[in-house]
Amino acid sequence: MDISNNLYTNWEMYRLSDMLNVPMVRYGKSINLKYENEYERYLHEYPNSIASKYISKLNLENCTQEGTNLNLLDKVIENHSFKPNITDKIYIHLRLGDIVLADNDVRFKRKLLPKEICINGLLLKYGKTEMYYFFPWSHYFEKLKEFLKKGALKQIIIVGGCHRKNKGIEESMEIVRLYKNQLEKYGYNVELQIGGNPDEDFVTLSNVKYFIEGGGGYGKLIKNYRIFKKLDLE
Repeated sequence: MDISNNLYTNWEMYRLSDMLNVPMVRYGKSINLKYENEYERYLHEYPNSIASKYISKLNLENCTQEGTNLNLLDKVIENHSFKPNITDKIYIHLRLGDIVLADNDVRFKRKLLPKEICINGLLLKYGKTEMYYFFPWSHYFEKLKEFLKKGALKQIIIVGGCHRKNKGIEESMEIVRLYKNQLEKYGYNVELQIGGNPDEDFVTLSNVKYFIEGGGGYGKLIKNYRIFKKLDLE
């Protein structure tokens, strides 16, 4: 399984969750110095993206508020040109890329190997907030058992990608292989949907019947939006 050439999304530093949730990110210093801020960069590099369309609809009352206005996001998604094909397959999101290089897991105080991330998850702390960027294997295992009881097919699509070209690619490849191999041992047919359009992935994962969220802000945003749409329980 050679996935080395298709983990990277070609959407360099496209950070949907941070752009929607954090005013300091969208209006702060851009990674490209020719732009005044990140929002300006997105307007030029990703003009039709969910992030650009969402931010363009903000007003003076809510543009500096932390968090995502899910009603506004819903309107952007409803008008998105991409319409996913919904099946009874189970979708698993993995937060791949640069984060797997983190050397400060809260519990172990060091960088974790791909196998350790798969087993234990990856728990990081930024400021006062702790967040799983990968959940422990038990999180996925228990969800799978629950979905099978509800009639889900024993078919899984792993969704993820890297938004930085040379950051954590090899480690991410190994993590995908480990998940795929383990799931196949349990009798699941596993497909990979990796390195694709992150907006289309978001729309797909926000609408599928069976979804197991990955960690990080992107996965949390999908989960919150699904709860808003009453597709998931809290």
